[in-house]
Amino acid sequence: MIGLFTGTVEVPVLSGSPTSTDLQEQVADLTASKRSLEAQNEALVEKIDELSAKQAESETSAGSDSTAAPDGEITINNYTCIDLDSEEADWGAIDYGDGGDLCYSDYLRGDRLSVLDDEPTYDICSSQTQFDESIREVATLLDRYVCVTSDADRLVSVHVTAASSRAMSFEITKLES
Repeated sequence: MIGLFTGTVEVPVLSGSPTSTDLQEQVADLTASKRSLEAQNEALVEKIDELSAKQAESETSAGSDSTAAPDGEITINNYTCIDLDSEEADWGAIDYGDGGDLCYSDYLRGDRLSVLDDEPTYDICSSQTQFDESIREVATLLDRYVCVTSDADRLVSVHVTAASSRAMSFEITKLES
């Protein structure tokens, strides 16, 4: 047997449940907060890039068992590689696809990368046993050192002085035994 209902049904409002108007207001507030955070993030990225450029102009000093090129510090943009065997002031900077010993493209890529907290010597870099070919979280490298092996098997210390999504700055020191 089937019965028909022709009256109205009253649904009780559950206490504590937001109305659609409340949800729309929350979405609008969150959207505004997101825009504000994105603007702040962009401003911080620009400031990092400016500081990276300024840092690249400062002088570098070499340790007792190392030699630095005349312009030991360099800032490279995203999708750039450098030749760590180069004697050029720009470390032979080239486009990412053209090779190089150390490359930056949202992550750092090179041969036998080893991250250290303190400035390494030749002996320290040559004794490293833990290596990576890439480092994804470049922000964790800020003010740290990376031992890199060049194509000519030269050990190089790279001090990361600035890192952003657009550029990285390094103090580069060729280590000698």
